[in-house]
Amino acid sequence: GVNFAVRINAFSVPSEYNSMFWAMALTDASGNIKEFISPVSTWGGAHGNNLKMTVNCCVKEASVREGNMLRLVSSHNKKTWYLVEGSNEDVVDALPALNNQTPVYNISIPDLPNANVSGAVTTAVRGRDINLKITPKASSHTIDVILNGDTILTGGKTFNYSFIAKQDMDFDVRIVPPVSYTEATIVLKEGEHLYLSGYEGIDNWGQINYA
Repeated sequence: GVNFAVRINAFSVPSEYNSMFWAMALTDASGNIKEFISPVSTWGGAHGNNLKMTVNCCVKEASVREGNMLRLVSSHNKKTWYLVEGSNEDVVDALPALNNQTPVYNISIPDLPNANVSGAVTTAVRGRDINLKITPKASSHTIDVILNGDTILTGGKTFNYSFIAKQDMDFDVRIVPPVSYTEATIVLKEGEHLYLSGYEGIDNWGQINYA
């Protein structure tokens, strides 16, 4: 009798499924439907992969017992219903109806006073979609990013990263100013000569002349 919501983050609907019926259902441990816990609707949304939606649910009549699951189901005729299966092991296609302990993951992002950051969170439940964007405040600066020990960006002008939370994420982000040389040490070999061309500065020095 208590209203709750289920967030679906990776729903796939082929283009030919215009007349598909769908709903959230309470099932027994064997996958048999005990009760539709959301309105049975005709799919009228977009088609494609990784679609996202929030489904409002409520168990009104059935008794919820250990081993019962919350499942997304679909049908072409409202008579024969099929459980929507996950496409791989990373996709959670069933939630326990009792004692559902959804994992919460830590998302570590350093304070970046010299960058504009959007979409940053400190924690996320499993399955939450995160869209992180980091841009240096100075256009001349670049970004280096290490994620969980692996370098994923070096010298970027902006960092856009979208992911679904399924593990702890440790972002090591560094805003790098442009390199400015004020002096240089040049070792000449015997017979070599160095020529300085005008007063253009150290970045415009002439090339080494091999005598």
